[in-house]
Amino acid sequence: MDVVVKGNSISTDDASICKSDIKITAKGASVTGNTLTNVGTGFNIAQISSDVVVDGNTVTLGADPAGGLVNIDMTGLKSYIDNRSDYLASYTPMSNIVISNNVFTHTDATAPTYGYGFRIYGESAVAEFPEGQLIGLCIKGNSIANAKYGVYVIAPDTSAISITDNKFVGKAFVRSGFSGSTVLNSRGVLGCYYTQVSNLRNISFCGNSIYGFENLYDEVGGSATAGTVFPPHHAVSNHLMYLNTIRTTGYRGISYTENFSNNSGAYIVDRAFMGQWALNNSMGDATLTTNSYRKSRIQYVGAADVRLYYDDAASFVQLA
Repeated sequence: MDVVVKGNSISTDDASICKSDIKITAKGASVTGNTLTNVGTGFNIAQISSDVVVDGNTVTLGADPAGGLVNIDMTGLKSYIDNRSDYLASYTPMSNIVISNNVFTHTDATAPTYGYGFRIYGESAVAEFPEGQLIGLCIKGNSIANAKYGVYVIAPDTSAISITDNKFVGKAFVRSGFSGSTVLNSRGVLGCYYTQVSNLRNISFCGNSIYGFENLYDEVGGSATAGTVFPPHHAVSNHLMYLNTIRTTGYRGISYTENFSNNSGAYIVDRAFMGQWALNNSMGDATLTTNSYRKSRIQYVGAADVRLYYDDAASFVQLA
């Protein structure tokens, strides 16, 4: 089924009563150029959807839905197929979903219950989907403002998720004198349900611009056991500004199984996550001391002088 939803303008007077979302349950859907203003929910991409493109839309929320601005929901996928066995002959995962070049704005509320930009939601592994219930999700080139959590993953059975070239702008905060005591009402750019420690592992997080969040990686729904949550395998070339920490204590440190490199930025209060495997990042601390940018950087001075900087005092080891 090929479905096109294009160029519509939807607005409500009371977002708590009028939901006014666009729900997609289809194969081959294209949702482009729509404007949703003061709505109760945004886009809901549900069971069996595949080959879906959501591009060039503008959505402003007037409420705080549990599914966020965009809800990708695999819940009940097996039952959905079972109940339509007369024309759905196989267990096919949701796949090839592209959400690109949209402008998303959450409410101005400082402490929303949910506050999700994107929510990726599903059940634990199901035998009928040996490769996962969601394979291939691309979130690219979007602008997301005012979210409490940029992307929240409460789905342990997913593969091939790419989050690339997006702008995540947190809720308003006082920038002057930024420090660890600055109140940041946007909690985390990437959030993982606290008991599902591997939810973020299959995510590629590259080229994004981050501004004004408490953490880059966060736990949602509770506190995980310290050092048990896996960060994304691949986090490269992101620009980070005004963060308190890179990760909460539930996350493991960067290890040889992850690539956290070539990220840059400033006003990052706690960069203690940096260790043996987080190399060649240029991220200044909250005081913008010149040397703080050098920590983990590699400098080529000459054929006999290659340096690796390991602290904020510009201390280095000479590699050649």
